[in-house]
This record gives sequence, C-alpha cells and structure tokens, in this order.
Amino acid sequence: MMRIPLAELSEYEETVAMLGQMPLFSGLDAALMETLSQEARLIVLHKGRILFRAGDAPRHFYLLGAGCIQLCEPEADGRDPKVIGIVRPGEGFCDASTILGAGYGVCAQATLDSRLIAIPRPAMMRLLGGGGALTARMLEGLSRQLLDAQQKMRAMNGHTGVRRLACYLLHFSPRLDSPSYELTLPVSKQAAASHLNMTKETFSRALRDLREAGIIEVAGRTITVLDTGRLRDLRP
Repeated sequence: MMRIPLAELSEYEETVAMLGQMPLFSGLDAALMETLSQEARLIVLHKGRILFRAGDAPRHFYLLGAGCIQLCEPEADGRDPKVIGIVRPGEGFCDASTILGAGYGVCAQATLDSRLIAIPRPAMMRLLGGGGALTARMLEGLSRQLLDAQQKMRAMNGHTGVRRLACYLLHFSPRLDSPSYELTLPVSKQAAASHLNMTKETFSRALRDLREAGIIEVAGRTITVLDTGRLRDLRP
C-alpha cells in the first residue's frame, strides 16, 4: 500500500506527492514531472460512486493513489455486473479506449473511499507523442496488462476454485518471500468471486477449504495467510 502524506497538504501538493509515488512516473526528469503536476487534478471518489460508465468518452488517464476501483462489464438482463478488473493503489487504468478515444467498454466504481489523479487525455497524448521515458513506460505498462490478462485466463481455465483463489490471494503478498501476511479484501466477496469467474458459493467453499487446510484464517473480509509456501504450491 502506498503511503501518501495527506495532512496539511494543499490539493496541488498532494497531487505532486501522489505522482511522485506512482511507479509509472518514478525517476522522470523534474521538468516533465512539473508539466504533469500542472495538468493533473485530484479526484476524491467516495465508496460506491461511479467514476465513468461504459460508453462514456474517455477524457482522462487515471491513476489510483488510495482506495480501490473495480472495473465491471455493463449490466445485462438484470444480472449483477461481472467484475473484470480490480485497480489497487499505485496502479493506473488505461486501456485501448483511452488511447483511441473510443467509448469505455467498462464501468469504473469505487469500492472504498478513493483518491485518484486524473490527467487530461489531450495533455497525456501530447506528452506520449514526444517519445522518451514516459512513452516507453506506458507501452511497458500496457504490455504488462495484456500479459497479466493472459495469465489470468490461463489460471482460470480448467482449474478449481481453490487454485483460482490461491492465485488471487498471492497478489496481495507484500513480498515474494513473505512467509505469512494479512490482507483485507478491497471488494465484496461477491465482487471478488465475479472477478475470478466463480459463483459466490464456490468462492465461499474455496475459502472454507483453505481455512480447513490450515493455510488461511478468515474474519469477514480480513484474510490471514498463515503459510504462503503452501498457498503458492496451489497455483496453477
């Protein structure tokens, strides 16, 4: 989790601080960071509020400083929307729609009180058009998103709920060598199940199986991983 100083900061100072802690912008030259800071604005999005809906024209590149945003497919036939992505602090959400200027294919909603940086699309496209380190990092980030999506599809296809859940929980490990750790689900269990292409009942059963095996403990949305090694062994 990123630590962003909030006390006694102006909106501009907080924006600068958040940008400086984003992996996408770390180490960029001071002139470029100053340009970004002047263009960017801070958005406070309370839990449950919608940032954008499917079909909306993309006007900004977004980066999450604190909180959690879930990305959902449009609702259909009265069913609950399917969660296809969860954005955590330090991550941005930029897809082909943002680059091409086409309407969003998903809805973005805050599952926790969240603070975001919004950079106007024209300004970001102008900076990316200049090439250099920022362009290379953006391409790397988009490539990583594609690779993660492919790995997620491989992890879900043909694997049990326990194995899918193991992969999901390992994403929250603070370090690769952490023997144990605690996490709080940033979304509801229903949303987490949807994200993993599982029913809520299958998700709950997978939690129970891991708990009975002595690998995790569960208290509401707080999960304690007792044995990271055993959990890692369950990955597809």
